[in-house]
Amino acid sequence: MPPTQRHVPAELQAPFLLLARTSCKPFVPATTFQVPGLQVHTLEAKDIWLRDFMPVRTGPDRFVWFRYEPDYLRNRSAYRTPKAMLQPQLPWLREREADGRCQHSALNVDGGNVVGRSGRYLMVEKVLRENEGMTEPVVSQLEEALHGEVILLPQQGGDPLGHADGAVRWLDDTTVLMSDFRRVDSGYDQILLATLRERGLAVERFPYGEVADSGQGSDEQIPTATGCYLNFLEVAGHLFLPQFGLAEDREALAEASRLYPRHRLVPVPCRRLSREGGVLNCMTWEVKGASI
Repeated sequence: MPPTQRHVPAELQAPFLLLARTSCKPFVPATTFQVPGLQVHTLEAKDIWLRDFMPVRTGPDRFVWFRYEPDYLRNRSAYRTPKAMLQPQLPWLREREADGRCQHSALNVDGGNVVGRSGRYLMVEKVLRENEGMTEPVVSQLEEALHGEVILLPQQGGDPLGHADGAVRWLDDTTVLMSDFRRVDSGYDQILLATLRERGLAVERFPYGEVADSGQGSDEQIPTATGCYLNFLEVAGHLFLPQFGLAEDREALAEASRLYPRHRLVPVPCRRLSREGGVLNCMTWEVKGASI
C-alpha cells in the first residue's frame, strides 16, 4: 500500500510570507510583497524581527524552534515574543509540534544567525557565547538540532547582534555571497573571506554601503543596517532588494540582476527600516510551498 499522505492545508499549498503587524505601517507595507504566487499573512508579535524568533527550517516540512533570549534583549523583555503568543496564530505549526515535525531546542539561537542551504549552516560564532555553560559541546548540539554541518564565522567588532544574514547568503550549494566590507572594515573583510575559503566555499562579493545612521532608530544601542543589501528576501521567484537612497543602490541592483537572472527584482525603500537594525530578511519569515 502507498504511504499515508499527510494533509497539507490550503494556506500552505503555495509559498507564503509572514510579517509582524507592527512592522507593516511604519516601515514596509505588507502590500510591498503582494506579488503573483505569494500569500502574505501578518502576525501579532512584540517585535518586528520575525526571522529571529520563528522556527528554523531544517528540511522538507521539518523545523527546529530554538530558545530566543539574546543578550542584547536581556533587560528588554518587552521586545521578546514568547512562543505562546505565536502558537495560537499558527495552527499548522502546532500540528507539526504535536507530531514531531517541529522540534524544540534548549539552545539559545537567533534565527537571523542561521543561514542554511542543503544541510550546511553558516553561523556567527557569537552563538557559542550565547550558550556558555552547556554540558555538551555547542556545535555538536547545533548540528544535531539542524541535522547538518555548522560552519562558524567570526563576529565583526562592534556588532552586538552577531547575525550571519547581514554578512553572508548562499548563492548555490558551493558559493556564498559575502557583503563587501572592504571600504568599511577591511580587516574583518579579510578574516571572513579567509574563513569561507578555508571551508572550500567559493565567494562572490555583494555591494555594501554603510552610512552614519546609528542612533536614529528607536534603540540607540542597536547599530544601523543601512547599506546591508545582502539582507534581501528571496521567495516565490522574486528577489526583494533593499534600497537606501545611497550611491550603491544602483550597483546592488545590477549585481542582483546578474546573480539572479531568473528572479524578478523588486526594489524596496528601506532606509527607515534599516535604522532599526535590520532589513528585509530580518523582518520576514517564509515557507516555500506544499513541501514546506
